[in-house]
This record gives sequence, C-alpha cells and structure tokens, in this order.
Amino acid sequence: MADWIVGNVPVTSLEGLQPAVPPGGPKPVLTLRGLSRRKAFEDLDLDLMTGDVVGFAGLDGSGKDEAVETLFGLAPPDAGTMEQDGRPIAIGSPSQAMRHGFALLPKHREHQAVIPGRSIAENTLISSYRRISNALGLIDRRRANEITTEKIAEFKVKAAGPHIAMSGLSGGNKQKVLIGRLTLSQPHLFILNEPTRGVDLATKPEILRAIRTELSRTSAVIMLTESEDELVAVCDRILVFFRGRVVDVLRRGEPGFDVASLYRAIQGV
Repeated sequence: MADWIVGNVPVTSLEGLQPAVPPGGPKPVLTLRGLSRRKAFEDLDLDLMTGDVVGFAGLDGSGKDEAVETLFGLAPPDAGTMEQDGRPIAIGSPSQAMRHGFALLPKHREHQAVIPGRSIAENTLISSYRRISNALGLIDRRRANEITTEKIAEFKVKAAGPHIAMSGLSGGNKQKVLIGRLTLSQPHLFILNEPTRGVDLATKPEILRAIRTELSRTSAVIMLTESEDELVAVCDRILVFFRGRVVDVLRRGEPGFDVASLYRAIQGV
C-alpha cells in the first residue's frame, strides 16, 4: 500500500545496516542506578557507552516518557544515582542537562522545537549563535550560511536554500533540520523522542540510518518510538517499560530480539 502512495519506499528494516564505530573505541557516557520518580517509574539501571543505540519501549504511561523527562531535567528524580565519566552528577533542569552534553529531540516537534515563521538557518543555529559570533556579539553571516548549507547537505534536507522558511518544509525535512541542530552541540547523549513522528514514509529510513550510523559515532543514543519495527531495526538494546518498571531487556543477536517478542513484552505478556 505504501508503495502505491509514494512510490518505491525503502524498507524500514534497513537490513545489513552496520552500527557506527566510535573513534578510539567506546567510552562511558552515562550510568544510572536505581533512578526513580514517584508515581512515574522506579529502579532504572542503565549503562550507556558511545556507539550505543538504546530503545525505550512501552505503552503510554509505562514510564518511558517520564524517564526521558527526568534524564533531561524536566522533572527531578526522587531516588537513584547518575554518573558521567565515573563522577556523580545531578540534573535538575534542561540547562544542566545540556551542560552535561545531553540533547533532546522532543515528541511534539511543532510546539516544542520548531521556531515558526523562521528560516532553516535560524532553526538550525538557534543553539549555536555564540560559537559564530565575535566579541561584540555580531554573527558571522558567512559562517552561519556555510554551517546551515553543510547540514542541509548532510541530512539531505529538500529545500532551495538555508533561508527558506520552515513552514514550507515537509514534516520529514523539518525533523532533519532539528536533528542537524542537535548535532551542532556535539552532545554526549542524544535523546530522540519519536524521531519519525509525522515523517513521510520515504524519509523515515533516511532518519533511521542517520541515527544508527552517524549520531552514535561519537555519542550514545536513547530512542523512543511507537514502532516496534523501528526499534528492532536500529537499536542494540531495547528496555521494555511496563507499569513504571523495566520488565525486559532485548539485546541484538540474542533470541527474542524481534518485533513479535517486543510487542508481547510491551503488552506485559
């Protein structure tokens, strides 16, 4: 059916897709022990290294979205520890999360990430102007144009140029711009909440391929999506949340790392 609508659609499975190989080998990014938030989730343990792509799966209210909120400082934990490079850290706000190298792609793109009425360049560079400004705070327009043009090419954004308004882009191209924005901060951890939400069928494999082969090259990735197929296609491990707890961990290469097993685990079977 999809092929009839948009033509020859690349398969979501992305068979043969190889993970990124971090330069110098994997390095610790984040360690969680017993992280909990009352009435949301409890006892979350997680070890993240560069190159890891870890999925959070579960029904609405299972605790997966709430865990992401806590990781990015939107709601404080009640218990547990967080470590980065072997040192304890505390994250009580999004600004603290960003200082520790966390980058969030929120679930609701239009309301939480896109700057309406502004150009691709402005949406790409909003978090990076300080890096391309002089001592007087004046922006290097040539450098700004170069960076945006590079990101348009890197993520294959279909647009006539960096000064095109975001409102003129498709959902998939808007998402590519936002992912490009995140990469400019060179984060240690990407937190991607529904990265293919509202994205056209032909663009989804491009985004999934970028997550698996590019974003994880020097970072770790936590990915949430309602698509079991996408989690199995992209992730190394999948943590299954049910009623506030991680009830199963599926690992690539082990028995049960498939869509049917993941679906049953999400349902609490």
